[in-house]
Amino acid sequence: MRLGILDCDRLDPDLADRFGPVYSEMFIKGFQPLAPELEFRVWSAIDGELPEDLHECDAWLITGSRHDAYSDIPWIQALRGWIRRAHDADVKLAGICFGHQVIAQALGGEVVKSTKGWGLGVSVHPMLEDAPWMAPARDHIRILASHQDQVALLPPGATRLA
Repeated sequence: MRLGILDCDRLDPDLADRFGPVYSEMFIKGFQPLAPELEFRVWSAIDGELPEDLHECDAWLITGSRHDAYSDIPWIQALRGWIRRAHDADVKLAGICFGHQVIAQALGGEVVKSTKGWGLGVSVHPMLEDAPWMAPARDHIRILASHQDQVALLPPGATRLA
């Protein structure tokens, strides 16, 4: 399986030596021990690089970013257009942090700054939906959170899982 990763930011210099200068390196290092058969292709969305062939990879991952999903910065506008094309082509697409926010924004949802300010630390969420791929089944998830924006309105057809 080939996973395409769209890099949406660079790490701060004090973290780059330890984790790599771009987010994709962290994901690749994390995925390889769990799924050594995965192949990776990386595009620098923040530099305006987006895949022309939506079927070049079996699935796509959009990384986090310090930028906001509703910005009119040209590379973010282009990314939102790419997301709409990918969605229309029914390709598998996942986003982490900024990645899920920009997917929601691109597909008709709404992303806003949280009225509570920054969310930072471990966050516990009850599971609202169950699907076969969620094995083992659990009643809640614990995830690391670091964000100030949030999806306030899901796009049409989206399902909230937790």
